[in-house]
Amino acid sequence: MSMCDEALALSGRGFRVVPIHTPGPNGCSCEKGKACGGSTGKHPRLNSWQRDATTDPQKIRAWWRTWPDANIGLVMGGEPRLVAVDVDGPEGRDTLARLEAANGALPPTLTSRSGRVDGGEHRFFRVPEGWDLRAIKNRAGRAGGPMPKVDIRAEAGQVVAPPSLHVSGKRYAWLDRRTPIAELPRWLYELATWDPPLPQVERPRQETSIVDRARAYVSRISGAVSGQGGHSHTLLVAEHIVRGFELDDRTAMMLLCEWNRTCDPPWSERELRHKVHEARRAGTAVPWGAHSRSDRPMPFRVQAPAVAPRSSPGDGAALGLLGALLDAPDLFDMPDVVKRLSVVDGVLALAVAAARSDSLEHAIANTPASMRDFVAKRLAEPQYETVDAALRWFMHYATALARSKRGRAA
Repeated sequence: MSMCDEALALSGRGFRVVPIHTPGPNGCSCEKGKACGGSTGKHPRLNSWQRDATTDPQKIRAWWRTWPDANIGLVMGGEPRLVAVDVDGPEGRDTLARLEAANGALPPTLTSRSGRVDGGEHRFFRVPEGWDLRAIKNRAGRAGGPMPKVDIRAEAGQVVAPPSLHVSGKRYAWLDRRTPIAELPRWLYELATWDPPLPQVERPRQETSIVDRARAYVSRISGAVSGQGGHSHTLLVAEHIVRGFELDDRTAMMLLCEWNRTCDPPWSERELRHKVHEARRAGTAVPWGAHSRSDRPMPFRVQAPAVAPRSSPGDGAALGLLGALLDAPDLFDMPDVVKRLSVVDGVLALAVAAARSDSLEHAIANTPASMRDFVAKRLAEPQYETVDAALRWFMHYATALARSKRGRAA
């Protein structure tokens, strides 16, 4: 079977497929070549591979007409709720043997062998309905985790499928491709959703009451939800902790990590540290000491600042208004916001309208007429096959403007 036929066969079993790079005499087929290192022949050829992964035979055939020798990538998660247990060489096999001895043997399931010289394998499982697939964060296999050298590739994770070529010159291979995919055992799911211990904070006695008050305050705030203003919501929580209660970074991280368990999905520790740093460096929503000076802290809400209408178009006006909108989402509820947007940069106007709209048509209806020809040409480009793809482009534009604004402020 050709690589295309193999990819089609896998899509027929419910796997979402993407084309990935291939190792060769000059290293990886990507632009890095021999500098690609451990990723050689393992990473997707598509920039938006997580979104574009598909079971559509027409798209799969088109990809392999373009790259006939492309390796095959399988994207985990999605409706099939698939995960791959990645056993990494002898250390991974030792870990898995120890875990099975303590918890029971894993059920027989579809398994592939990699081309690694020291061995490696992927065991595929389905996560039962009712278990939180997004709680699996591929952390348990790291140093210090409960499953060293055994990783779990879950939602939006990608693995290489047979008969892809490994950098060693060997090919990935199925043990028995007819084996059905088993359900993930509960004990392995619990290990796969392991969280590292929270940072320990040594607190002076005189600060105990303020920390307890801050913990009680944060516990009443709902968790952030991805795609629903999660970034600004989390930054605001960090500002209340860092600025409102005037807590040090270690204590702030401890409280933010506790609150993070209610987020959907939870943030990484690195992302939370960035929020704490940003709250301290550039926060504006919460005054310093707003909670520490009184036993009745200010409520958790954004105070919408006054925004003067802009009378002249241009990048500066666009950046200023976008900054105000990002700092105060409540402004989106003001009836005259669309009118104010109409006098600034048209693409920004569309970006902000798109962020609040259920349809592209509604977003375009609130865009200055002078920009509509530009919009129509942009949407006619071949990469925008769906309304969602077009909306994402406008949201990227708005994000770029916000990043530029922060850079200028710094």
